[in-house]
Amino acid sequence: MNPKNHLIIYEQLGNCGNIGVISLNKKTNLNSINLEMINTIHKKLREWEHKKNIKVVIIKSKHKEVFCAGGDLKALYKNDYEFNCNTLWHEYRLIEKINNYNKPIISFINGFTMGGGVGLSIFAKHRIAASNLELAMPETKIGFFPDVGSTFFLRRIKGKCGLYLGVTGASIQAEDAIYCKLVDHILEWDMFDDVINEICSLNLGDNPNIIIQKILNKHSKKYSKSKIEENIEHINKSFSNSCISSIKNSLIKDSSIWAKETLKRMSHNSPNSMIITTRILTCEPPKDLRTALKLEYQLACNMICKNDFQEGIRAKLIDKDQKPKWTDQLHDKEINRYFTKNKPELKFTNTKD
Repeated sequence: MNPKNHLIIYEQLGNCGNIGVISLNKKTNLNSINLEMINTIHKKLREWEHKKNIKVVIIKSKHKEVFCAGGDLKALYKNDYEFNCNTLWHEYRLIEKINNYNKPIISFINGFTMGGGVGLSIFAKHRIAASNLELAMPETKIGFFPDVGSTFFLRRIKGKCGLYLGVTGASIQAEDAIYCKLVDHILEWDMFDDVINEICSLNLGDNPNIIIQKILNKHSKKYSKSKIEENIEHINKSFSNSCISSIKNSLIKDSSIWAKETLKRMSHNSPNSMIITTRILTCEPPKDLRTALKLEYQLACNMICKNDFQEGIRAKLIDKDQKPKWTDQLHDKEINRYFTKNKPELKFTNTKD
């Protein structure tokens, strides 16, 4: 086990150390994940996947209020373009590693879980949410687009919920995440350690998934109807359009409180980010996560050097004036340039990477 003051705490628990646990421990910055943390997690996953005694890996937070509020945007703001592209390269490869890991990964998510935090957790085999979950892909609020595999998983949500979440950056609760199939179980935060201890106490054998599923089913909390489900008709109607102007017009015609709140939320977002997000979430769907991440990498590298990304971070996190000066809405030809391949293709060679 590494020192308790590290940004990432890793330890081996259970029978003969057969449970690998990775804990995020950067509370002062809401566990926002930087390049050092990305590489630490990736290195530990590579080590554990070749250890026969490791049966299961758990990813969690040490802090009740937050799992991971996303990437370390201040670091991206302060560093140069090549450093930022390199950070994205390693982050996306880590997400792919989690998705294709050769052992079950369990993610315990709680509190603020946004952007990169969603990417760390959404592709685990078993996804457990605390009842205090606040999950979002808020990238359009900072002049970016929903990445970390969002172009794959948001499109798999029922109806038009994925487009709604991606364009608006709306925050959802645990019941909504269950409804959207972004998590599998809801537990109280106080139960997380008890469930982990129960998993650690058992002989997981050659098929740990069956035992884990039984434990999670036993402890899962019953949940009420979600706000997303309550507004699904409004969501499907307004976000059935494939352009922002049509979405806004539909919302204007909708007299519901939900529609008014949605319009207000969108008014704070980068107009061009919402256009790009709509395009990438309504074009031909990627065949798998790897394809999605490759596309996202090219788009991300083209966006992080633009005004809206820098201005969004400045207004939200640096000067905190909450008054970003967004670029005027671009024409289609200008938007098309964002989708141009300008960087070496993101590579996924084998499980050792």
